[in-house]
Amino acid sequence: MPSDLPAPSDPPGSSVPTDLCCPICAAPLRASERAFACDAGHSFDRARQGYVNLLRPTRLRGDSAEMLRARRRVLDAGWYAPLAEALAQQVGAWLAADGAALPLASRALLDLGCGEGYYLRHLSESLGEPLAAQGWRLYGLDLAKDAIRMAAGLAAGHAPPAQAIPTTWVVASARARLPFADTGVGALLNIFAPRAAEEFARVVAPGGLLLVVTPLAEHLAEARAALPWLLSPQPDKDERLRATLESAFALEEARPVSFTLALDAAALADLARMTPHRDAEPAALEAAACAATERAPDGRLSVRAACLVRRYRRRA
Repeated sequence: MPSDLPAPSDPPGSSVPTDLCCPICAAPLRASERAFACDAGHSFDRARQGYVNLLRPTRLRGDSAEMLRARRRVLDAGWYAPLAEALAQQVGAWLAADGAALPLASRALLDLGCGEGYYLRHLSESLGEPLAAQGWRLYGLDLAKDAIRMAAGLAAGHAPPAQAIPTTWVVASARARLPFADTGVGALLNIFAPRAAEEFARVVAPGGLLLVVTPLAEHLAEARAALPWLLSPQPDKDERLRATLESAFALEEARPVSFTLALDAAALADLARMTPHRDAEPAALEAAACAATERAPDGRLSVRAACLVRRYRRRA
């Protein structure tokens, strides 16, 4: 069975198979303590925090360090826990019903555009036992090296529950060829992240799970009214999503998830920094956040988060 980390019994210098593929030649990668390498001789060092950088040259840029730090503060405060729990329920129900039916070689769960790893950590900790029992391997992939460094660093410095299973963290682009084999992924999560329908269809195994989370039109409307720098959800996103996925994936459920955030000025400013927004002077952003919360009861602005969780099955 593929594994994402060398087993404790492996002798020093040995390597083990992974679900990852070389970004240069697409050959399978094997992992050792120091590097990931393919049989063609391409090698990618394992960073001190444990992640691997498979990013090919690109002009694309991931989220900035400021956005990531703001997002971590908001997520660590628990404001998005209802969404994390909803995703865990969806994945848990799917594992119980269909997870064991996939070939063992396809039991890789990928969070594509994982950011600093909040949702994947929640899955690992809440569903560790059923995931491990079925032989699943977890991968988090993001374009931003700072995001993966944060995810891997937190994992290394945090003692997870005993049932949690390890995650391999990867720097790579969600808009390029993914470093996975054809049908090599059994479950793919795409949470407020870029999508590449052709790559989804290539890597997700027949019968596999695709979960896509997108914002609804009313998502964070109160924050957008108070902070004009925040961008609104694209009105045609739902139609474009349906059109790009329907040939390879069957929509099984579309479930709205909404919850209320009661944000003080600092948290409101962080919410603005972590979401898509136009450039704003920090002082102006903070002043607007203070003004909005000063007018609110108890100094906290009520902001409704509203998104749609779509569950798809990969067509045979």
